[in-house]
Amino acid sequence: MAWENWLFYATGGAALGRVRTDLTLSCLVNGCGAFSSVTLLASSTGSTTKAGWVAGLDAELLLSRNWSARAEWLHVDLGTITDSLPTAGSSGTQTAIWSRNESFDEFRLGLSYLFR
Repeated sequence: MAWENWLFYATGGAALGRVRTDLTLSCLVNGCGAFSSVTLLASSTGSTTKAGWVAGLDAELLLSRNWSARAEWLHVDLGTITDSLPTAGSSGTQTAIWSRNESFDEFRLGLSYLFR
C-alpha cells in the first residue's frame, strides 16, 4: 500500500534456522550437600535445523529522488525443541529433559540509494 512518499507492506513465509544447544549439568544426586566431595558432571552439545514461519511489517519512505529509508520488523518462530541428557550418578542413571520455544524478533533499519 502506498501513501504519498510512504510504502507499507507485510511479509510472511517459511523460515529455516540452525539451532545449537549447549548443556552442562553438575551437582546431581549425591553431588551436593552432605556428599559434596562427589562431583558429578555431564555435558552435551547438539544442533538441529528447524523449519518454521516468519511474518513481519515494513515501511519505506522516499526521502528524495534517489534516497529512501526503511524500517522492518520480523517475527521468526521455529517451533519447540525438546531433548534429553542421561547422566550416570552414584545412585543410578538420571535424565535431564528440557523443552523450549525457539522464536525471536528482528528489527532492521536501512538507508538505500536508488540508481536512476
